[in-house]
Amino acid sequence: MSSKTALITRAGRGKTAPVTITQDGLDVIEAMAAEGQDQRTIAKRLGINHQTFNNLRKTKPEVELALERGHAALGDELTHHLLNAARNGNIVAMIYLTKARLGWREGDAPKPGRTSPSTCPTAKPGSLPARDPRGAGTGCRAPGASPTWDPAMIDAIKPTPYQSTVLAVPEKWNLLLAGGRGGGKSMGALLLVLRHVEKYGSQARPLIVRETHKAVTELEEQLDGLLTAAYGRGVRHNRAEHTFRLPNGAIVECGQLDGPNAYKKFQGRSFTLLVIDEFGLVRDRRWDDLLKSNLRAPEGIPLREVRTANPGGPLHALIHQNYIAKSLAWHPYEVDGEVWVNCPSTLIDYPHLDHEDYQRRLKAACGNDEELFRAWVDGDWNIARGAFFGGALDERVHMLPVAWPYIIDRKAWRPFLAMDWGSAAPSVTYVCLKAPGDVGPFPKDSLILLDELATVDPNDPNVGLGWPPGKLAEAIHEMCGRWRVHPHGVGDDARGLEDTLLNVLQRHGINLQRPRKERVAGWAAMRERLFNAKEQNGRPGMWITGRCRYFWQTVPFLERDPSRPEDVMTDGPDHAADAARYAVMHANVRWGTGRVSAGHY
Repeated sequence: MSSKTALITRAGRGKTAPVTITQDGLDVIEAMAAEGQDQRTIAKRLGINHQTFNNLRKTKPEVELALERGHAALGDELTHHLLNAARNGNIVAMIYLTKARLGWREGDAPKPGRTSPSTCPTAKPGSLPARDPRGAGTGCRAPGASPTWDPAMIDAIKPTPYQSTVLAVPEKWNLLLAGGRGGGKSMGALLLVLRHVEKYGSQARPLIVRETHKAVTELEEQLDGLLTAAYGRGVRHNRAEHTFRLPNGAIVECGQLDGPNAYKKFQGRSFTLLVIDEFGLVRDRRWDDLLKSNLRAPEGIPLREVRTANPGGPLHALIHQNYIAKSLAWHPYEVDGEVWVNCPSTLIDYPHLDHEDYQRRLKAACGNDEELFRAWVDGDWNIARGAFFGGALDERVHMLPVAWPYIIDRKAWRPFLAMDWGSAAPSVTYVCLKAPGDVGPFPKDSLILLDELATVDPNDPNVGLGWPPGKLAEAIHEMCGRWRVHPHGVGDDARGLEDTLLNVLQRHGINLQRPRKERVAGWAAMRERLFNAKEQNGRPGMWITGRCRYFWQTVPFLERDPSRPEDVMTDGPDHAADAARYAVMHANVRWGTGRVSAGHY
């Protein structure tokens, strides 16, 4: 007798004959159900079709009982694993068990044994709880809110101490999760979303944005896994609308935000939590700032913004100036009337990665820029350098004191101006000198950027002050007067006025000619001069005084264009760099010939 006939018997010949499942067959059903096998797979193992198996379940109680015993064994095994995970601090496991096993629901009144605000051991106003090395938090919750669980952060498998500390920051404060790559910042932000929707239920409307569609899709799939682990099949994920509708009535939305058309989707709508992931990669922050006006919520729900960022992106300078440099990590500070907390992380804060392999891939992505690599690994915004000038520009070598110690003889130093025009974008003008060779430590024909006029928004290095040419001309005259130099040199031209910009400036007494604008050749010449100064090889170099604050705020952090590695990213704050490049190309022209000097340029 075959194995199949040992599992079933037929009362007659042919496949239509009535079937009875033997004891061996019942044992197979129970064992396969305990392994989570599908009923069609079980029927195939018995040698019958799925419809016959369903009919037997209805007519033969022993068949249904065997199936139930197997499912019960599977359920007990999974509950055992979930309970162990929950006891180790896994918040997803806690949520599932409290709902599935204990029947907790959003809005339930506290029951005996649940944590209440009065028992919160670390609830000290204005202070942050210390990190718990096990990744566990305090379990505090607001009066009247739905039950919350240990606020340890999770990555769907296991919380990390860093993520626990992030979740412990009071909800009334905004968060900047800024640090090295691979530290678990994005997952930390998603866990903040999970806690928010669990705590505020049907009133919760979080919005998560990234700049590109591909980046949004990747984050959306990550969020799908997290919410499904927490709420199971009750999550309704509409990929066309990028929304998640949860069983408790909360709605989470993901979206792309790269310009005015993208912003129109959110205009006039209300959200209770705003997460801007990879904020450092944003090319135009105006649309992200506009989203703040969409933060509106009923009384009792704190409005909050969360941003994540890595060093070295287009907004590196802005983030460093407006956030990182404002305060020590984990200490609250104010920006535009709002309280923020910097939450830095490093690679070692996320134990679920292969650190050695990840560092190897980071190093390859940095090219030869060792400082950017260290910034990505260590999360240090002070040492980060954009890959383009990595290894060439060094403040310790190229920055001169604010006070200029030498008398400027115009015949010896040959001063001139170099200007990059902007109105909506910053306008940058430098007073430049060409070293005579016998004064100071500068080889002959070295270039010095002595002073700077930058019409830049103090809160955004990529936004100008909108000055008209007449006002700019007055400021240039004032700067030239400080150094007693004539206002002549090179400057970017522009149209759109009644006349060209250079003609308008000429009527105000500023004589500029169009610069040589070859980008690749200009950057190569600038890097060569910086290299010469660093190597002290006696060739013409380049130095910049501390007066040129916008230069030092932006140029060291410029990114290399990935599609054109010999050029910088043009949508970053490259305005100071452009003016400096015009100065380099003008300094490299032989006087009276109009030709670029031969040699290394």
